[in-house]
Amino acid sequence: KSAVGLARDGEFYFSQHLGELETAAGYDFYDAAISDLLQLTGTTPELVACDMHPDYLSSRWARQHGKPPIKVQHHHAHMVSVMAENQVEEGCLGIILDGTGYGPDGTIWGGEFLAGDASHYERVAHLRPVPMPGGAEAIRHPWRMAVSWVRQAFGGIERVAGLDVCKRQPEGAISLIDRMIDTGLHTPLTSSCGRLFDAVAAILGLGDSVSYEAQAAIRLEAIADRDSDDLIEPDGPETIGPCLDPGYLIRAVVAEQAGGLNPARIAGRFHRSLATLLVHAARMICDRRGLDTVALSGGVYQNHYFFELMVSGLESAGLRVLTHHKAPCNDGGLALGQAIIAARQARR
Repeated sequence: KSAVGLARDGEFYFSQHLGELETAAGYDFYDAAISDLLQLTGTTPELVACDMHPDYLSSRWARQHGKPPIKVQHHHAHMVSVMAENQVEEGCLGIILDGTGYGPDGTIWGGEFLAGDASHYERVAHLRPVPMPGGAEAIRHPWRMAVSWVRQAFGGIERVAGLDVCKRQPEGAISLIDRMIDTGLHTPLTSSCGRLFDAVAAILGLGDSVSYEAQAAIRLEAIADRDSDDLIEPDGPETIGPCLDPGYLIRAVVAEQAGGLNPARIAGRFHRSLATLLVHAARMICDRRGLDTVALSGGVYQNHYFFELMVSGLESAGLRVLTHHKAPCNDGGLALGQAIIAARQARR
């Protein structure tokens, strides 16, 4: 997903996609790609921008080269990248859904409603944060997110033990995760929509562990029944506020899986119901703030079925929808937003 970008004289150049940087060879390739891009364009950069995550190797590179870098919040960069691609400068609502992004509050963001433009943003709503047991280990082992979400949705560990996904884990694994969540040890909070998809996929037996990020979520999309339009209805009073709680979706998925409902139908109902929840929230936020434009960016929108549901739902609500057509919606397109935000900050 990693790609660097260069803004110059009103034009923007992306590098090739560079992949993970967490090996010496990967990092050296990243450094060489930047040198090649500067040499090919005959450019010496005046500003360097990077993600605000302090531990990213790309951020380390930025700190080591030239002036102190301008640090840009991950999801703000996503929003501005799709705004720039559509040549929109006025304020809008960004619904930014991905797997991981560093939040200024120290938690892991990924299910974000941001109101603003290239100069500023406000986090106006987000998915309910849940514990992410083991941090990055929860990405590689989606069953951990299943435990976390079910524990959160049902208000305790009791319902977790009966899940098929938990019965497949080694003895003692579930109690260990439970203790990690209770103590907060190596367990950051995350509002990530990507991790919510992972949890549902694991509950349905589509991947306790994965060999690449979002593999389980990709399987969930692949099996989703698209021939129906039935939804999961909230099982209590529906509230749309700053913290959007999809716990009722998890409770329904657990009950339907235990009742033997076809996994394809469960997957389809989950996709449609989550999109309905998010569109409803967007409509209320836009009405309250006098906005009429919504920007969609983040890796979750690589799920084409979910992307289509979001676009059609928002357009049916009378909102203008900005989507990517040139830059990728995942982190491969971040550099565009980072560059524009950095330039705006420098001018200001």
